[in-house]
Amino acid sequence: MRVKIVDTPVRENVEIFLGLLRRAKQKLPQETTPSEKIFSAWLNRESGQLVFTEVESESLATDDWKPVEISYRFDPQTEEIHFLMEERESPIQGFCWEDLAPAAYSIFRETMSVLNNMCRQLKGPSDLDTKISVLTKVIIESSPSHPERNLIIETWHAVDRFGAEALLMDKPIGSYLFRRDPFCEILEQQLQGMHQMAIKCFTLSYSQPNKKFSDFTIVHCNGKWQCYNDDPSLQQPSFDHLTELLAQWKELLRYPLIKL
Repeated sequence: MRVKIVDTPVRENVEIFLGLLRRAKQKLPQETTPSEKIFSAWLNRESGQLVFTEVESESLATDDWKPVEISYRFDPQTEEIHFLMEERESPIQGFCWEDLAPAAYSIFRETMSVLNNMCRQLKGPSDLDTKISVLTKVIIESSPSHPERNLIIETWHAVDRFGAEALLMDKPIGSYLFRRDPFCEILEQQLQGMHQMAIKCFTLSYSQPNKKFSDFTIVHCNGKWQCYNDDPSLQQPSFDHLTELLAQWKELLRYPLIKL
């Protein structure tokens, strides 16, 4: 089975969990997979990152990390397997998401959705051992046809400068979103008139330490992406994919602000 996952944090969460599932399967004698299995983990309340550890770590026992459990349940009558995430060490069953940042909630929700969508693709009668074996062999594809389009759509917010700062104010340093400001719209018209071709401009706003916020103007021209640097000739270094351009500032741009 091959699964394509566009969002990098979601893909990393799924890959880490499938690796853990693979190692757990290898430790068991053949055909003895338990119908229920629980894996302890920590979920970052700001980024949505999952960390699985068998040993409690002081670095994770902070307000930034939420103790959770990911488990699977197998129904032998329907021959269906289902994954769920619950609070760890909580007297209340279920999952409380109110203490997660919007981006973390989106990533958590999509991670669980991907896992259960894979389970629904395991069609046909088969026992739990067979289904787990198939899941441990899933191949994750990470190169979508249009990753830049997906990223802009998922992080697009129709806000002005003040609205962008309000959205980013309580988010972790390095959070970012896409929008369009007046300068961006005027620049797009000027560049189209100068180069006589379709050109699109976007504003990328991101948070910095000490409650500071900055913008990049991103230009898409002739199938390539570049950062506008007051050079209307557009001779700045260009990249085939937006993700390659953003990778140049990976220390500044760490958390995409997913629109819920």
